[in-house]
Amino acid sequence: MKRFAAAALCAGLLSACTITHEYPSTWSDVVPGGGCRAIAGVFQNRAEAGEKFDPAAISLAGFFFARNDPAFPREMRADRVEISYTDVLTVRAYDGSELVGTSHGLYGDDARFECDGDGAVAEKTGMTGGKSPVAGIQSETVALRMAKDGSLTVKVTGNTTGLVFMLLPMSGGEARWLRYRPWRAS
Repeated sequence: MKRFAAAALCAGLLSACTITHEYPSTWSDVVPGGGCRAIAGVFQNRAEAGEKFDPAAISLAGFFFARNDPAFPREMRADRVEISYTDVLTVRAYDGSELVGTSHGLYGDDARFECDGDGAVAEKTGMTGGKSPVAGIQSETVALRMAKDGSLTVKVTGNTTGLVFMLLPMSGGEARWLRYRPWRAS
């Protein structure tokens, strides 16, 4: 039994992993200050990324609308997202000329949201589930910042801690950057 416990401990120590992608050097610098007002604008709904993964699958609208919202699939297909801030952050998703969704924060009501000195930040924590082989806790932090070229930059940091197949402990995380260009009507 002691050997099994030692083997499980070694496996757990070896199963921790963190991947951090740096802010792409080819992107325009982030503008400091301004709080939530700094991220106001109209942006394309599809991302560009500094890493090798399919950023087009990452919708800007997906950060603002709750996954359980019946309109969520339509919001994800929107072509543009409009962000404004007076006393509250307001986000509108459009598909052509049609308004397909309105939200007042990131992830709907599923996350802790705040304006900070440089933009907006949301944190969401929950249990892993569904078809995942990991049982545990996962968290995601999304920080939105305006770049000097008018693009909205988003840093997404995710962490998961739990058990793989209810046997092996694991902990992992990743931080990546996305960019949403200003909307230009075609």
